[in-house]
Order: sequence, then C-alpha cells, then structure tokens
Amino acid sequence: MNRVRLNLYFKLSEFQCPCCRLVQVEEELVDNLYNLRLALHRPIIITSGYRCKKHNVKVGGNPVSAHMRGAAADILVPGISPSVVEIAAQKIGFEKVYSNVKQGFTHCGLASLGIGEKDNA
Repeated sequence: MNRVRLNLYFKLSEFQCPCCRLVQVEEELVDNLYNLRLALHRPIIITSGYRCKKHNVKVGGNPVSAHMRGAAADILVPGISPSVVEIAAQKIGFEKVYSNVKQGFTHCGLASLGIGEKDNA
C-alpha cells in the first residue's frame, strides 16, 4: 500500500516510519518538497519522514514533533550543502527550516501547529 506514488518524485513509502511502517504526510509538505526538487534540480532523499511516538522517543525527537503529524521531513540533497538547501527551502515556503551540517541533513517543516505546540523536530 505504501508504494503509492504521490507525484513524479516521491512515493508514500519514503515518508513511512521505519519501525512500524505507518505513514502520515501532509499534502503541503509533499507539494513543497516537489517544488524544492524542481528548484534544486537534484534528487531529494527523505532521511526522516513520519515518526510514530515510539520511534520519535527512540531518536530523541521533541514530544510534539511535526514529524509525528506528517508535517516535517529531514532531507538530504546529494551534492548540495544543508545550509544551501535551508535557504532554498525557505524560499519555497517552508516555515520551520534548519540545517544540521554536522549530520548532513536539513529539517523542513510546516508551521501548521496545534495550540500550545512548538516544533523542535
């Protein structure tokens, strides 16, 4: 079921939780990643998409992480530094973006948070 293609560049399986294979992803996240892919002219690898509560705890994620709502993804773009990806992602419309140069990924999140929540990945 998770083999469904969401668009030309992404499949649902790329966003699934690695421990339970459940998946939830907001359409706006996929749309923004698609537009980022077009802007950068490079493939985007999803290193962390949806996280169930158990997996989020395992990786040390924030208890109200946007990953647990399908509203964030950690990505890497081969051949482009995370800091450059961060700037491009902000231009595309991601509201919660930061690069982790040491670990080589960029966190791209949406600002669609519930009352009292803050996104700290």
